[in-house]
Amino acid sequence: VFLDFFSIPQNNMSSRLAAINTLGVFSSVAPFFVVVAPDAVHKDTHATVNKASYQRRGWCRLEQWGHMCMQGMTNMFWFDGKIGVLKDLGASTEEDTDWFLDSILVFDGDYTNPDNKEELVDVILGLYAIVVKRKDGMTKKLNELIQQHYKNVFPEEYVKGLSHLLEKMMSSDADLSDITGSPLRFSFSEMTPLDNDLPEGVCSTFTVDGEPVIEI
Repeated sequence: VFLDFFSIPQNNMSSRLAAINTLGVFSSVAPFFVVVAPDAVHKDTHATVNKASYQRRGWCRLEQWGHMCMQGMTNMFWFDGKIGVLKDLGASTEEDTDWFLDSILVFDGDYTNPDNKEELVDVILGLYAIVVKRKDGMTKKLNELIQQHYKNVFPEEYVKGLSHLLEKMMSSDADLSDITGSPLRFSFSEMTPLDNDLPEGVCSTFTVDGEPVIEI
């Protein structure tokens, strides 16, 4: 379970920013995505926050982009706290269609620091590669929506034509296509700890097939 606020360090700013910058990756490996955004008042700004304000946030859109690129437009819900029920965001209603459209317009979202948009290009393109690889299967519906709104999904101001270049590479580079078709997955039970000659501040280094993949 990855629960946004509680799963992101709040006291150490460096760790906090690192976690925020990898939101798309965390959400991409989660089989279910649940939006919990009750009507409330923000403790700092005193502004009203709710499901609509959640969807305007760029980082929230990135979370959804990550999930959809890997898992497709399924198993996405929002919790209606007024009646205590999970509602399917994939229901075939006009509102939900608009919801998914907003979700893929990551660069159009609201950011406290607009400069963050420049930093999102790599992760958005990396996840899009998975969409391209699976466009005839799991991500078919998502890919169709992306193609309909392509210029807004990949604004030239930030992406600078790299999405088209990625598509060409995917169609001509078999090795690259194979990599995106088989994303790295592992569990701690499959990892081997190496505790020798660790850098200062690192408690353990874990490897998969002899290659270091994570430091703790």
